This record gives sequence, C-alpha cells and structure tokens, in this order.
Amino acid sequence: KFEQPFKDVTQPFMLQLKLAFYIGLTIALPHMALEIWGFVKPGLKPNEIRPVRVLGPISVVLFLVGCWIGWMMIPPSFKWFASFFASFPGTALYQEPGAMVFLIVKIVLAFGIGFELPVVTYFLAKIGVIAPETLFRYWRQATVAIFFLAACLTPSGDPFTMTAMALPLAALFFVSVFAVRLTSKGKGRDPALDSLD
Repeated sequence: KFEQPFKDVTQPFMLQLKLAFYIGLTIALPHMALEIWGFVKPGLKPNEIRPVRVLGPISVVLFLVGCWIGWMMIPPSFKWFASFFASFPGTALYQEPGAMVFLIVKIVLAFGIGFELPVVTYFLAKIGVIAPETLFRYWRQATVAIFFLAACLTPSGDPFTMTAMALPLAALFFVSVFAVRLTSKGKGRDPALDSLD
C-alpha cells in the first residue's frame, strides 16, 4: 500500500484548498478579463479597440494550446530529472504530493501565459507602441529575450522544458511580427528586413 508522505495533519486539507483556489482562479480568468476590458474600453480609440476584438479569441486559443503543450512536457521533464537517480544507487524518492501537484500546475500555467507573448507583440505593434521595423531590426535580441523569458517562466528549471517553450514562442513571435507587417499600411519592403536575409 502506497503511503502519502504528508508532513503534518493539516497538509491534506491545505492541499485541497490551494488546489481549489488555483482551479477557481483559472475558471474565473475569462470573466476577470471581460471585466477589465469593460473598464479599459471607454478610454481606447477605435484603432486600439479593433485589434483587441480580433486578438481576444486568438489569445484564448493560444492559452489553451500552451497549457496543452505544458501538460505534454511534464512526463519527459520528470523522466529527465529521474535519470539523475542512477548516480545515487540505493536512494529512494519520497515525493511530497503538494509540491508535485503545484509544480505541474505552475508548468502548465507557465506555458499558457508564455504563449500569450505573440498576442501582446501584435497588439503593441498594431497600436503603434512598437514599430514592426524595430522588431525586425532587433530580432536577434528578441530571440535571446524569449529564451530568457522561457527560462524564467519554467519552474522546473530543466533545459528540456525551457527549449520546448522557447522554440514555439520564437516561431509565434516572428509570425506575429510578419502578420502586423502585412496588415499595416505601406507594405513596401523596409531596409530593416535586409537583416533577415
């Protein structure tokens, strides 16, 4: 019979309470986003409102895709960590259930939040905060920043999970930059694009 290694009598209750909080927060996020949008919308110009209407459904899809990829990354990540036990024969792992559950939750949410980067990039470029030419010109620095962001967001800290997040984020980043470039006025080739050749 497998015995859960709880450290004190309150841990089973606290684990369920914290888990219920995170699940409730995740379910409430769409409603919270709508409430925030209702507060911000009156202060925006029409050209700032249009991108949000388009990006709203896309952001939900990207969040769910990111969560799914994060979920798929959990088994290989744990397998990578477990491979180091071969260096310590005779040892045993007594995993605390709470730590395991919340590590999984953090990984899944980190991927979901990270996949919102293209939406933010596209929105800022469409409203004129960031010029597409600037993003093209500094694409190398942006790629390094994406890998750094992925390293910060992945709570497991292993290179496998970080790379699994960074590569799709980099691809989505460039897709969003090309999309805003194509949908912007004055579609002539910019000299900054020469840096990609």
